[in-house]
Amino acid sequence: MERMTPTPNQDIISLFRWRFVQREDCYPLQIAANGGGYTAIREPITDAVISSHLQGSKTIGPYSSPDSKTKWFCIDIDTLDEAELRKV
Repeated sequence: MERMTPTPNQDIISLFRWRFVQREDCYPLQIAANGGGYTAIREPITDAVISSHLQGSKTIGPYSSPDSKTKWFCIDIDTLDEAELRKV
């Protein structure tokens, strides 16, 4: 059975935008055909794009601001090995 992800409401989309989006003019989009790499989309990040990301149908990674300041920090950990996780 396929798991259905509910459509995020406007409050959730607005919270995501407030917390993570600093540049409204472009965003990176993961392309499966590109080996999972990202490509720059040079158009505004819309609520529909954010909704698709939150539902899991697109993977985006908002850019930090043009002046190199950021309001978020992320560490991507791709292991479930407890010994490896303790090193982090």
